[in-house]
Amino acid sequence: LKSTNEDDDVAAERKRIYLDPDNTSHDVLRMVDLVKVYGGALGNNFTAVKKTCVGVKQGECFGLLGINGSGKST
Repeated sequence: LKSTNEDDDVAAERKRIYLDPDNTSHDVLRMVDLVKVYGGALGNNFTAVKKTCVGVKQGECFGLLGINGSGKST
C-alpha cells in the first residue's frame, strides 16, 4: 500500500482507511483517495493532490502542513 516517497505514518493512515471501508472506527471526517488535478492551458495537467486518505476522529485536531504549491488550499 505504500507509495514511493511516502512517509510511514501516511502509509499507515492509508492502510487504516482501506482496511475499514464501512467506517467502523467512526471517523467524523473521512477522505478516501482524494485527487485534485489542475488542467493547464496547453493540456499539461498538474496533480496537486494524489490519492490522499485521511480520517479524523471526534475530538481530534487536524492540521494540514506542506510546502508552498503542495495543494493545501485545494
